[in-house]
Amino acid sequence: MKKTVFYLMAAMLLAWAAPTGANAQKTSEFTVADANSLFKKMYGTHRVKTMIWQPEKQQFFEAAGSVRYSRNDNNTLREEFAIEQPDGTVLRYEGMLRYDVAKQQFESVQYDAAGNATIILQGKWDPNFAMIQLEPMKRQWKLNGKKRKQDTGLYLQYFFFDDGTFKKVLRSPEDAGDTSIAYEYHCVQHNIATR
Repeated sequence: MKKTVFYLMAAMLLAWAAPTGANAQKTSEFTVADANSLFKKMYGTHRVKTMIWQPEKQQFFEAAGSVRYSRNDNNTLREEFAIEQPDGTVLRYEGMLRYDVAKQQFESVQYDAAGNATIILQGKWDPNFAMIQLEPMKRQWKLNGKKRKQDTGLYLQYFFFDDGTFKKVLRSPEDAGDTSIAYEYHCVQHNIATR
């Protein structure tokens, strides 16, 4: 009898609280204005501190570089990285990040040095961690006229901090179902002079 009364009271409390929770969720929905606000924080040229995992040495390589974020006409944010390598060369690569209003999601394309799309990701804003969380699209796609299955397994996160800095983190899956950091780019200074 006590259990029945307890369950009925719990059910009544949940029913009473449900409309409040639903309204709170509606008011905290991520909007185009929110996406534009994030893009505004990223816009410009930033100094970057980079950590790149070197599996053969089982350690991170730390480097410096820069990234430039600019907006295209279609409201897509273009990112252009220039990262110093251990041998003194500079690796240049780019990507695109946009917010799809119709699907209410972020989409990202990462390009290799030759300009070929290598990773296509989609994801959402996570307010609990102030981050954009993206994962590979689970579909077939075409690259240079050939049908390919998108199964790179890399995950992408953009973390935003109160001090105006942000991080781009690429994670790769491990055997146990966890992920480990493959690349980390901490954008620490806004609007540096370009070289």
